[in-house]
Amino acid sequence: MDAPTPRPRAAAGRADLVRILAALPPHQWPAAARGLGFSPVPEPPRPTRPAPGARADRPVEGDSRAEPEPYQPADLPDLPFWRIAADATQAADPGAADAPAWLIRAAPWDALPLSDPDCPRPTQPELVPRPRQGRFLRRHLATSRPGTGLDLERLCRALAVRRLPPRLPRRLNPRWPARVDLVLDLTLSLRPFWDDFWQLQGGLRRLLGGRLHVWHSRGGDPRDLVSARDGRPGGPPAGAGALVVLSDAGLYTPGSGRHRRWQDLGRRRSAAPGAGALLIAPVPPRLAAPGLVPGFRLVPWDLGAPLHPLRPGAAPGC
Repeated sequence: MDAPTPRPRAAAGRADLVRILAALPPHQWPAAARGLGFSPVPEPPRPTRPAPGARADRPVEGDSRAEPEPYQPADLPDLPFWRIAADATQAADPGAADAPAWLIRAAPWDALPLSDPDCPRPTQPELVPRPRQGRFLRRHLATSRPGTGLDLERLCRALAVRRLPPRLPRRLNPRWPARVDLVLDLTLSLRPFWDDFWQLQGGLRRLLGGRLHVWHSRGGDPRDLVSARDGRPGGPPAGAGALVVLSDAGLYTPGSGRHRRWQDLGRRRSAAPGAGALLIAPVPPRLAAPGLVPGFRLVPWDLGAPLHPLRPGAAPGC
């Protein structure tokens, strides 16, 4: 396209040039434009296409796409771009190093009795007192059989109401199963209840002796049970005696895979002959219901709550 050169005021404008060129043949356009004061400007070279068979990754001379323009942040007006304007050091607060008054008056840690490594750690309150635990275990694991000694207490109660028993009452002695398997769920989520687990295990050990077999589960899953005596993997044999489980059995996450596997263990245990399965779960009563873990007699284990299995068909919390 032609660009105008400096000209006087009477020179023709671009509109006049267009009208004159429209009336002339194309070969006369350069002469007419120079006569009106316009000078020709060379056109930029057009990009050429690569020849057939040429490599696409080799830049072609005259191709503007071969050398892209440098990145300009102004091409993205909506994105903020940050840069460091200056480095400044802020002085520390002179009062930040001052210790509070209660800390200044306190005795150093080394002078406290709790700093002694041999100092016993504080005891936690028991979920259920030991005497109540013993009565609960005898009631649900042992069967009563008459012994040789007289039951003077029952005899005195009968005489006090003027009733003479046909036979002298004999003292009832507990008869424990030949084998009791105890499963302890030692997951970290149940760490606050471990002391209660050990306490109940010690009570069963004093009552049963060698008839008690203990199993541990570090993951809270019945699939990873190991023997507490020798670390042998496996689990309690089915139908060999009574089973006592100290675990939440997935009651905090009902419907999970872990909860379903505890349900399967309860069903297998209930189908086999034996003394049954007892699940003592450290969960609040509102999360416990008899149908959540079928095959087990579910006993919620909460602080201050009585130990008794839930009745079939009872609603959670009842």
